Amino acid sequence: NAKYKFAADGYKIFTPMKTDELVREGNVLGHCVASYIGRVRKRLCVIAFLREAANEDEPLVTIEIANGAIVQARRKMNLEDHLRILVF
Repeated sequence: NAKYKFAADGYKIFTPMKTDELVREGNVLGHCVASYIGRVRKRLCVIAFLREAANEDEPLVTIEIANGAIVQARRKMNLEDHLRILVF
């Protein structure tokens, strides 16, 4: 989903292309994003990944977007990111 693709100040936001990317994200960060696969398929929400641009393969923050707004942003072990990192 190119609508949620963005890069600035050493960070990038993008959406995963495959469901196994959501599974890996949840495994690495220790949260339940894989349980959102059904919601993503039904287009009830969009899941986006925030990464350091220099380390794009390393999960940092997972973002849930619904109705055009950020619903939640979670870091490792489901810690909430208070969006400070998202305002770059």
